[in-house]
Amino acid sequence: MDPSLASAHPSVEQLRRFVHGSLASREMEKVADHLLLCDVCCHAALAVPDDRLVGLLRRGPVLTAERCRTGSCPP
Repeated sequence: MDPSLASAHPSVEQLRRFVHGSLASREMEKVADHLLLCDVCCHAALAVPDDRLVGLLRRGPVLTAERCRTGSCPP
């Protein structure tokens, strides 16, 4: 890694927000550009856990309005 990048590392919070897609577009672009050059930050971004909604969606069946109308929703 280029030593000049050391002071430009995104914070843990910026990486979390990047992974969850909640950064402003300009900041998203800066973090994405940094991740292309920095293996340390890239690995840190990959280790960010899913937010609660994404985690629930990945673990369980997808609920649809039709399933809820027909009484197929879990209690």
